[in-house]
Amino acid sequence: FLAKMMMKRPVLPVLVLVLVLSYVSFALCAGGAAATMQCPNPGQTPSTQFQLVRFDGAETGARCIDGTGAGFYYHCGSGSDADKWIIWLVGGGYCIASSPRPDIQDCRARVGTAQGSSAHWANTTNQGGNPLISNNQTLNPDFYAWSKIVIPYCSGDLYSGTNNQSVSGMYQNGHNIIAATFATLKNAGFLARIKELILSGGSAGGFGAHINIDYVRRVVPSSAPVSVLPNAGWFINVEPYPGSGKTPVAEVALLLYKSSLSYANVECAKANVATPWLCLTGNVSYPYWGKTVRTFIAENIYDIDQIFAQDGVPAGKITAKECPYVRNFGVTMISTLDDVIKTPQAGIYAPACFLHGVDTAERVPGVGGYSLQTMFSDWYFSRPNTAFPTYKAVDPCWSAQGKLSCNPTCHSQVDTSACDA
Repeated sequence: FLAKMMMKRPVLPVLVLVLVLSYVSFALCAGGAAATMQCPNPGQTPSTQFQLVRFDGAETGARCIDGTGAGFYYHCGSGSDADKWIIWLVGGGYCIASSPRPDIQDCRARVGTAQGSSAHWANTTNQGGNPLISNNQTLNPDFYAWSKIVIPYCSGDLYSGTNNQSVSGMYQNGHNIIAATFATLKNAGFLARIKELILSGGSAGGFGAHINIDYVRRVVPSSAPVSVLPNAGWFINVEPYPGSGKTPVAEVALLLYKSSLSYANVECAKANVATPWLCLTGNVSYPYWGKTVRTFIAENIYDIDQIFAQDGVPAGKITAKECPYVRNFGVTMISTLDDVIKTPQAGIYAPACFLHGVDTAERVPGVGGYSLQTMFSDWYFSRPNTAFPTYKAVDPCWSAQGKLSCNPTCHSQVDTSACDA
């Protein structure tokens, strides 16, 4: 259905060829990245700060939108966890260089900001506020001693771009940035020593996590378990709200794929030769990575960024006229997660909340009395969980015809009373 809905003409075979050649040529040259990183010797106390590593954009092809070299922040772990890594991809929507659609942000709006340039990035940061990448044992008891990387989002392309040529003077090199990060790990001697790795991110970073997870699985030593935790990156293909003028997700994927020469899951792209851009969406690509990579999906059933910003439902109180569309959105969200639900080793945390992004802290929203942090840790370490023994934490209060605002722990301010009467 999605392919039929969005495919206006077959993708040019040369586009796929250019994408593959661009990826191969970058993979060959990324190893020359001049960026360096260094961790203290065993027994020494690591810095409390995350240190910036900046790439040579021209040499690596890992650029921000304005052409400045991208990079990442890292923090060295300690003890027996030092060779275990969490990589977090920062979110921040998307843009398309010289956007052809009025409802899609043109990347020019990001030039000169931290979302489009590394020129003003600080050399160190404490990366506070996200328990998953916190070095505080109280906030992050299971992963505080792991080594961590945070990749700032400055490409606007959902971490997918491989186009080494500028478009209207702008670059979208998101996948190249991830490849340069792993090239740096390799050059510094850390890649070969990785014992475990978790790739995660929020919103656009969640998108980037599942888009790139097959690449990450290939470059990390096969002996090391690799897991992926996309948070608020499971965008679904639905027709936009009638009269909104919004561009469907699948068409956004096509425009981005053509403009930035997006990297897509290799096996998925081979299986969907006519519509490889659909592999940028999680539910289409999941069958090609969900069986080989341990996967935990965190996604609100009523993701407000999708419902309001992407699909065009007027923001604010949901009216009786809008109720059927919003209700159907929730039903569709659950149906697209069906493959994940049926995968024995996968985990899900899906609150019936009108929010974008699932809070990783030990506070609301909650599903069955569990936070995302607790549920993810139980799943990751195979701890017994009496409420959700298979770690499929789909909000028990949700039903296709039930109240939309059924979970009292959600801190969303969206008024759904017209639908719940």
